[in-house]
Amino acid sequence: RQGRGVYALKGSSQPGTVVISRPGTAKTNKGGVKLYHIGTSTIKDSISKRLEITEPGPRMIHFPDSLDYDFFEQLGNEHKTLRYRKGIPVQAWEPKKPGAKVEAWDLLVYSYAMMRHVCKSAEILDAMVKQLQQRCTDKRAGVAERPAAPGRRVISRGIE
Repeated sequence: RQGRGVYALKGSSQPGTVVISRPGTAKTNKGGVKLYHIGTSTIKDSISKRLEITEPGPRMIHFPDSLDYDFFEQLGNEHKTLRYRKGIPVQAWEPKKPGAKVEAWDLLVYSYAMMRHVCKSAEILDAMVKQLQQRCTDKRAGVAERPAAPGRRVISRGIE
């Protein structure tokens, strides 16, 4: 399924883990699916730093105008906390309120992980962005050049 762009992902909340691991195949997986582990805590740290950038430019996350208030509310529903487990300080990302929705935040985390997996370097990412921008401009130009649709055609009048 990876050829079609479908990946099996699993979040790992341990701090300091890699953004996306090499795939592993577990015997318990049906069909030996390649499972990628994602360092959600590491990614959330990176994204939160990027969200603090206010001037447009590199490393800033740009959002389309079409996103609604709920999306941004979900982005802010988790915060980093410091807890002590067996006397050892551990930082973790937790919802601000129990049961708060964080789907948009999780979606951004998984999207970031896949972006890092697909784009191993900044040059590859830049090339992909330029290619997408070119496709968008080509499509916009193609829509403007399309001739007007002809009137309604009758393919068959049926049995008379």
